[in-house]
Amino acid sequence: LEQKMIPVRGLRPEEITFDRVVLPCKRGIYFSAVALSVWDNIHGPKVLTLWTGKPTPAESEPEGAGVGGCPALSTETLLAVVNYSLNDEAGRIDKLDGVETKFYCLQKYDIIASAFIFSVELSRGKPDVFSFLLILPYSEVSAYLTRHRLCEVKVQEMLGEYLIAPLRSMLGKGSMKDRVMKVVPKLAKPLERFTQLMYSIRHHSLPEKINISQTFLGRDLERKADMKTFLQHAIMSHLQSSGYTVVVGEDEGSVNKMLCTLGLFLSARERKMSRLAAHTESWAYVSHVAVNLEGGAEEAEPEHWQCLNYEPELFLQGYIVGSGESHLPFSRADLWQNRLPSTVIHMEAREVRVVDPPGKVPVFIRRKEDQEALKAKKMSLPLKELTVYEAKDYSSRIVTEFLDHLRLLSPVGGAREAYIAQLLRLVKLKALALAKYVDAEPKSTIQQAQEQLVNALALRGAAAERPKVNLLTLQQDLSIESTGDLYLVLAFAEKIRANSYLDVLGDPQQQAEAVLKEFETF
Repeated sequence: LEQKMIPVRGLRPEEITFDRVVLPCKRGIYFSAVALSVWDNIHGPKVLTLWTGKPTPAESEPEGAGVGGCPALSTETLLAVVNYSLNDEAGRIDKLDGVETKFYCLQKYDIIASAFIFSVELSRGKPDVFSFLLILPYSEVSAYLTRHRLCEVKVQEMLGEYLIAPLRSMLGKGSMKDRVMKVVPKLAKPLERFTQLMYSIRHHSLPEKINISQTFLGRDLERKADMKTFLQHAIMSHLQSSGYTVVVGEDEGSVNKMLCTLGLFLSARERKMSRLAAHTESWAYVSHVAVNLEGGAEEAEPEHWQCLNYEPELFLQGYIVGSGESHLPFSRADLWQNRLPSTVIHMEAREVRVVDPPGKVPVFIRRKEDQEALKAKKMSLPLKELTVYEAKDYSSRIVTEFLDHLRLLSPVGGAREAYIAQLLRLVKLKALALAKYVDAEPKSTIQQAQEQLVNALALRGAAAERPKVNLLTLQQDLSIESTGDLYLVLAFAEKIRANSYLDVLGDPQQQAEAVLKEFETF
């Protein structure tokens, strides 16, 4: 960290100085630079800190990377994007609540930038307005926009915990520069983890177009007959959990092959938000907790569990585990951060499990542990935003018939790819019909069904969490033959219409709590 004087307006670009920090990332930081700046009423926009990665040779980067080996960001370009982000805030009257996001596509400077604007009252009077900038080459605009929402979530969490909250606690203690410089070093580690996350998704995401010969649905579908049941369960559970699946195994090739197989059932955008497995020595930070697939937790050796952390915003994720191990290289609480259930697939054990299926952990206990785990990480969410349904291990007639028919088609020529696309199209149409069915259900029928259910169970004040449709009638009208098919269609319907699970199945958490309250009255 090189301490230099903060510049004043009027200096030439080569005379402008600020703090520069090089993040010790092994593979680059994905971004050309990350900058923190502030608006000064006298000097104008001032750059406080600039984070960059270690210079790496362009030829060592993956094909098409263009980030780790890109030329250093010039001072003129940096000042230009800082001015863009803060000049609009100079005469702002209304108060900034939280973090606001701006996106700049500056083709004349050959860069794009995401600006996160926030204000902190460091002294009595008008709050200071800050800008946190993520700067990338213009060539990355298409790849970045797909992951922009992920950046928003991660940066807002990081700024709130490591920058905004500490600064607000230092009201009136020293000058603005001194207080900021005390807090900024604490941002280095979280920023390093965030930049490596973005780098891993950019360079280890699933390809937009997957060659079926590189999956288990190519020629391996006939060659490996012993995998039929395992593959059927994997695909079924993957679809029923809305595409959120973790694949672990000892062999990187088999893990990535399963990831590509399941990636055939994701959209192009969802594939970009997935991550292949990579050798653990490629990454710099460590997860120390291992979780047994049976539910037990135990400490693991730090040097053994070097890997990227679980990210609830990603769809498919692959992890390499040690030989003979049946553990996940992250904690159960990490999996519970996802508002939807996750499928866990172990390649060597050929096990397919949904996180905490019903019967192993009562739903009301799991919800309580959800809240406690999230509060411990300072990421508490409202109960309504957590999982409101349970994905169950039901067999799916749709998936069974799909694999039987797929074997009859040639693995070359695109016939199997077309059949997979047709399957997804039919399921999406059925999910759309389900969403329209729920919306079109008459209120009188809904109320009548709720009253009958409440009277039958003798529950008081529990109508709000009851299903809004008659489940048997719904399955008959939409020709959904099995319970597994219902969960599969519901997973697609949830993406089209929020709260489809609540309206069709009811909230198991609230139902369980209502039953407990009823027992407490006896």
